[in-house]
Formats: sequence, C-alpha cells, structure tokens
Amino acid sequence: MRFNVVNWAHSESLALQCPNCEDAITHITSVMVAARIEDEAFANREVDMETGEITEPRVVPAGDTVGEGRRSRVALIGYCELCDIGSFAIVFTQHKGTTFIDVVAVDENTSWANFNLVH
Repeated sequence: MRFNVVNWAHSESLALQCPNCEDAITHITSVMVAARIEDEAFANREVDMETGEITEPRVVPAGDTVGEGRRSRVALIGYCELCDIGSFAIVFTQHKGTTFIDVVAVDENTSWANFNLVH
C-alpha cells in the first residue's frame, strides 16, 4: 500500500491523495509517535489534531515492511472524506539507517480489499 501527492488547484502546493480513491480530500486526525533508543522499550504518544490533547496509546501502527523497526516511528492517522473507507495510517519507520514509509489500516472498519493501490 502506498500514498501519493498531487499538485493542488493550479498551485505549487502538494496535496495528499487517498490511498484508495486517489482523491485529495483527506484529513489527518492525529499524529502518533513510538519513540525509543535502538531496541529499547517504546514511549508511545498521540496528539489529537483537533483538541491538542496528548495521550499514551498502547499501540502505534506499524508498517508491513519492517514492522516496529529498531528505532522510532511516526504515524499520521487520517481518512478520506469522499470514499469513506475508514482510517488509514501513513507510517514512517526508522530501521538500520533507512526510513521506510508504509500505509496501513488502523481500525476494523477499514477495508483494504477493494483498494486501488497508488504507485
């Protein structure tokens, strides 16, 4: 699963495309961080983008490429306003000197079965 960006409305700005329908009407609702020193325990935090509330979630989404990785990861949680597929996460995972990017489902309401993968 991948994500893509497009030029937005005849400008030089870029917009995030939905990993399902490829439309650019997406919303990021929270930022999750799994912070740690290499191979140590994670310190998980989540910032709600509407309220600014900071919580300590039990789990931060991990990508399929390297799972939790050996270092930290950041997940941008979002949804598409148009196709109503459920929530997705764009996950940046630091692993052995490389930052991997994955898109994964984050709740049981997200159905990837009918996704048109963006490459």
